[in-house]
Amino acid sequence: MKELATIKDKYLYMFADCFPVKGHTRTMLCDVSRQKVYFVDNSYYELLSVLKENNIGTVAEMLDGEEDLIFFKDFIDYLVDIELAIVVDTLDRFPAMELEWDHPSKIINSIIDIRDEMHDFEKIFNELEVLACYHIQIRAYCQLPVSRLEEILALTVGKNFRSIDFLIEYDGKEKEIKALLDKYEIAQVTYHTYDMELFDEEPEAKNRSKVYHGSLGYTKQKVSGCEGCGLINVNSMRIRDVKGFTENIKHNGCLNRKISIDETGNVKNCPSMQKSYGHVNNISLTKIADDAEFQKPWNINKDNIDGCRDCEYRYICTDCRAYTTDGDLHSKPAKCQYDPYTGKWADKVESVNTVFA
Repeated sequence: MKELATIKDKYLYMFADCFPVKGHTRTMLCDVSRQKVYFVDNSYYELLSVLKENNIGTVAEMLDGEEDLIFFKDFIDYLVDIELAIVVDTLDRFPAMELEWDHPSKIINSIIDIRDEMHDFEKIFNELEVLACYHIQIRAYCQLPVSRLEEILALTVGKNFRSIDFLIEYDGKEKEIKALLDKYEIAQVTYHTYDMELFDEEPEAKNRSKVYHGSLGYTKQKVSGCEGCGLINVNSMRIRDVKGFTENIKHNGCLNRKISIDETGNVKNCPSMQKSYGHVNNISLTKIADDAEFQKPWNINKDNIDGCRDCEYRYICTDCRAYTTDGDLHSKPAKCQYDPYTGKWADKVESVNTVFA
């Protein structure tokens, strides 16, 4: 192996924002910055672990036979070609990334459901402002007139919210909605139950659950209540930035620092969950956010969950604790379509064949 001999004293360095995640059937190589994933056989996960401490020549000496050496060199070339790694003289200048996560806000995001009664949004927004909440989603299971939408948005003026997203049934009022969104730049509207040809006009949208046109989004999904959430399939996978990826490793990808209000006004971790911490009209959101019991689900990460801990998708996957296979907070999401033990999606024919094996 003449080529291998020329780099035997060098090291393979996998970039700090590229993470190998070992599952039961295969390993995912997740390029967080480029938002790409690659799959390799699990034996290469072990190989990458050894390469963190040893130069290429030392690792080559551990292998048996010419065939293994060929695969080893091909693997190095593959990682370099897809820009997940480089060959360097020393690893001393490339310390490992500290996988720590924190955030200055007590609450980062909130879900508010409405149907038959309108909540006191002035009270809610004032309290979310105190909690330094960044993102708010309002899901309407009723017709929401543009005038009511504007009343709600007017209450966000002067607040430090980063975004406020509305999920509403399609009503054909796009012109009025677009004018409203131009006025309130933090706002976005997603229409559900969208039964028009927009998806057919955009071929690349066929494999997506939503289509976005500026601040307006469209989905064919009919949303009639909170019970529609929690589905985990190919389309629900989303690679977050390094900070978000680390949050998924340390905390629950859905519930961490979230506070929700269901359609009847009960304050919960998620509107779909059974446990309520009181009615929003009678209790302080700040008090609930400080409650140790309320905070417990924040730290149920994928490594704590049956089945999920063996899944290579676990750090880019959303997580639902409202619908689980046996009602336990640490059991697999009931609406997950992936089996990590076969490497197949229930709603999509996909083998466990890897990109490099």
